[in-house]
Amino acid sequence: MKGFFRRYRPLLTGLLVFILFLELLSLGLKKPGEPDFVSKFVIKMGVSAASIFHQAAEAIQNFGKNYIFLTHLRSENEGLRKEVAHLQGEKTALLEALLENERLKGLLYLRQSFPSPSVTARVIASDPSTWSNTLWIDQGKEDGLRENLPVIAANGIIGRTWRIEGKRCQVLLISHPFSAVDGMIQRTRAPGIAVGTSGKLLEVKYVSYNADIQPGDVLLTTGLEGIFPKGMRIGLIEDVSKEESGLFQEVILRPSVALDQLEEVLILLKE
Repeated sequence: MKGFFRRYRPLLTGLLVFILFLELLSLGLKKPGEPDFVSKFVIKMGVSAASIFHQAAEAIQNFGKNYIFLTHLRSENEGLRKEVAHLQGEKTALLEALLENERLKGLLYLRQSFPSPSVTARVIASDPSTWSNTLWIDQGKEDGLRENLPVIAANGIIGRTWRIEGKRCQVLLISHPFSAVDGMIQRTRAPGIAVGTSGKLLEVKYVSYNADIQPGDVLLTTGLEGIFPKGMRIGLIEDVSKEESGLFQEVILRPSVALDQLEEVLILLKE
């Protein structure tokens, strides 16, 4: 009850003033003749009180309408926000599906270019760090994999199968220090061996001091190490330097494949 009076105190006060005005007015009207000063004052106050009461009632009514409108608007905005979040999720999923489809199409085209059988695999764990330079794929011994099979992508070689388990396999990346791939410069056919450095760049060893080799040249596989097919991209020459007393050039190579961004790979099976 106290809460009721506290909440509606301004409205009840106005109502009492209005009732008092009516009582005083009735007393003043009982006297004949011209209304005296008190009656005029009461009438003026009563009109003011009635005006205030009317304005207060309108304000309360408008507040109620605005509150209902804002409540409806808030609910509508919340619904729109949820719908936008749902559409953004669908857009992300669709884009991922399109990108995956493009990658798989590239692997399919690559697969068709080799006469030997092959297996497509997904990368399930990746660790191309300074100490590891390996990754795991979801195909293993049960799928026909064995050691030293070439692992490739549409834009170049990745590495070779290393540790084989039943349903998964560890791949030794070409950036690993244990990796050495026989190659040749595509433009001049100058030979060299791409060796891993545990970093993102490789070294090309045993390039003749007089060999014609420049930054931007493409290094291809020769197939002589017995793992990778001939003619596959290893990477691009990034830097070339010579020492006067040396027998070979110092050559830095950037792999054609981003080894830390792999999602699907192709393994070539040897018959």
